[in-house]
Amino acid sequence: MQKDELRKQVDEIVSATMHGRLSRRDAIKRAAALGIGAAAFGTILRSQGAFAQDATPSAEAIAPGSTIVVPSDLRTDLTGQKITVVLSEASHPDVPYLDAANAKFTEATGIEVNRIPGDQSATDRLASYNLQLGAQSSDIDVMQIDVIWPGILAQHAVNLNDSLSDLAAKHFPAIVENNTVNDVLVGMPWFTDAGLLYMRTDLMKNTA
Repeated sequence: MQKDELRKQVDEIVSATMHGRLSRRDAIKRAAALGIGAAAFGTILRSQGAFAQDATPSAEAIAPGSTIVVPSDLRTDLTGQKITVVLSEASHPDVPYLDAANAKFTEATGIEVNRIPGDQSATDRLASYNLQLGAQSSDIDVMQIDVIWPGILAQHAVNLNDSLSDLAAKHFPAIVENNTVNDVLVGMPWFTDAGLLYMRTDLMKNTA
C-alpha cells in the first residue's frame, strides 16, 4: 500500500472515531488490518487526530471523559474509602478516558481508586485472576473480565443481583444473561459493541 493511501485510510479511521461513528475497539481492529499496532494507534488518537486532515475544531476540543454523566443517586458518604481495580493494560488507548473516569468517580463518591494495569495477554490475565482468586486474595476489588469468563470465575464472584438488579435491567438482556451463572449475576456490563445493518429501501425497490 502506498504511503498516501495508508495515510488517507488512517485519516478516515481517526475521523470516524473522533466523531463517534466508530468505536475505539473497531477502530483499533481496522488500524491493525493496516499494520498499525494498538499502542501506535492509541498515540494517534491521543494526539487529537494529528493525521486527520478533516478533523473539526469541535471534535479536537473534546477532552477524554468529558461526556461521562455522573448518576445523581451515588452515595456521597464514602470519603476515605479505597478500592483497587484492574482494567486495561498500560498501553491501551482508553487510558486517558480511564484517568478521567477515575477522577470523576472519586470526586462524586469520595472513594480513592487505585488502578492497576492488566496483562495485555488475555491468557496471562485470566491465569493471574485465577491465581489471586484461588488464594482468596483481597488485594483487588474490581476486575475487568472477558465476555467468555463469567462461568470460569463465577465461584469467586459476589452476587450482584442483591444490589444492582435495577442497573442490570438497563443493559442489553443478552449481555446480562451472559453474565448470569446459576441465577447469580457475577459481572456487570462495562461497554457494548453493537453492529448495525442499514438497508437502503430505495435501492431495494429499484432491484425488485
